[in-house]
Amino acid sequence: PHVSHSSTTSFRSSSVNPPRPISNYLPRMAAATVEASVGSPMLDLIKSARASHPENLMAKLFDFNYYDSLPADLQQRLLKCCQSGAENADSGMGMYAMNPDDYDLFKPYMDVVIRAYHKIEGEVKHVTNWDLSTKADKLPAGGKLDLTKLGLGPTSMRVRVGRNLKDFPLPGAMSKEDRLKMEQQMLVAFKKLIAD
Repeated sequence: PHVSHSSTTSFRSSSVNPPRPISNYLPRMAAATVEASVGSPMLDLIKSARASHPENLMAKLFDFNYYDSLPADLQQRLLKCCQSGAENADSGMGMYAMNPDDYDLFKPYMDVVIRAYHKIEGEVKHVTNWDLSTKADKLPAGGKLDLTKLGLGPTSMRVRVGRNLKDFPLPGAMSKEDRLKMEQQMLVAFKKLIAD
């Protein structure tokens, strides 16, 4: 299944080894030897995408030497992450994590691609803060946004999310059974939200 671009472009930063600027990686990654890996139709597609669509970051920055350094099972797993961009050469990102730990497992490659996509240089540390008391000065009186007080009637809203539940793989690796189980869990959560 195709995974939307927004579902896998989040950046995970590591405080253990501060990332180097992307400019340190790009020339080395783009110049990685293509001849090192042979015999895989998916690798041939990546080489073709690199040649035909240099803006496809997965293909442009695919490091064949890094790929060759992985054990066979991880090579296949990495290729699964790259499959969409290899098969759809006009993709801008072209790479999508299948499991949450792919970001850490394939960090030497994924970090470079994600940084290129988001134009990130230097160290980045994301801090999630769901504590609304720290945003009190930005909230309406009472702490809730009531659109009817702004003169709007019933309003439809779409929330686009690109993350998964920790009990399930990311969308590209989900089975039909996974999707149905996740749907059932989400229905419970939605009922709670509606009740609030």
